[in-house]
Amino acid sequence: EPAAHLHGVWQRPVTWFSTSRLARRQSQTWVTSHYNDTEVEVILRQLVLLDQAIQRGSRKDTRVSVALLTGYGEQRQRLERSVQTRRHEWRSFSDIYVNVVDAFQGREADVVLFSVTRSGVEHLGFLKEMERINVALSRGKELLGIVGDLHYCQTVQGAVNPLKDVIDHMRRNPADCHVQEL
Repeated sequence: EPAAHLHGVWQRPVTWFSTSRLARRQSQTWVTSHYNDTEVEVILRQLVLLDQAIQRGSRKDTRVSVALLTGYGEQRQRLERSVQTRRHEWRSFSDIYVNVVDAFQGREADVVLFSVTRSGVEHLGFLKEMERINVALSRGKELLGIVGDLHYCQTVQGAVNPLKDVIDHMRRNPADCHVQEL
């Protein structure tokens, strides 16, 4: 159950914002990294909605820490640039921490948004590593949002697919978890 000022912001404390139905859901490759501009847009939209929800509530002076995490340096840079240009518009955030998952070990935030990034590529790459996925998904004190192509994560080839386990867990726990098709 999230804190009062975050209650009802999303339908459930753990929400997967699925890009599966969006036309531009595929990731792009940049040198050795990946990025996904659609996921950047979705995350910015969620920050706007989060800010509006808190500002509408009775606890609008409460400040919330947010972490935007991804496995990819190029995606981190794109998220960072987008946040910097919009940051002045938002009143509800004490801190917006944008980084790759590995740099976030041992830290926490009230709200975590994890950008899966990869979609439409042959293998999961970084996303095969369960410990790293666990770090990304266990650091939100109040809300956890996962942004990515759910269908891709469920069907991508490979013996090891921790994201499929995450999806299965979410489907088994509808009281706390929700998949929102965008």
